Parts: sequence; C-alpha cells; structure tokens
Amino acid sequence: MGFKVQPPTSRTEPSLNKTLRLKETMINEIQDLADEKDVSFNYLVAQMLQYCLDNLEKDQKNRVLMFSYLTETLRPDFLFSL
Repeated sequence: MGFKVQPPTSRTEPSLNKTLRLKETMINEIQDLADEKDVSFNYLVAQMLQYCLDNLEKDQKNRVLMFSYLTETLRPDFLFSL
C-alpha cells in the first residue's frame, strides 16, 4: 500500500532539529499537501521520511545507514577520495 497521511498523534520520542535544503517547487508541493490534509509541513515531511525508511529493502537500508555513518564520522576529503 502507498503512502497515506496519518493524523497527528502525541509522541513521547524526543526530536531534534535538522536543516534541509529543498527545491522551491518541492516545498510548495509539500506545503500544499500539508494544507490540504490540515497538518504542519514538518509533520508531513517527517511522515514521508519515516514511510521511506520503513519501506526500504533491508540491504538498501543498510547501505543508507552505512553512508550516513560514514558521512557523519569521516572527514569529507576522505570520502571523496574513495
């Protein structure tokens, strides 16, 4: 089944701030959908990202997690030499 916007729920899991750079057209599309579904932009983006993570194949998820680990722990000049 495809992505479906869920109504907001109270969650006790702590959250952190992270800045994303998105194309203006993408921001506008997401904001329009958030307005249509009566949820915040942030809530909708978080749901979309969670859906993607939940639906990645296991080997793809491992590669994404490994890349994330490498980019957060290794120097950028080292990564570009790989």
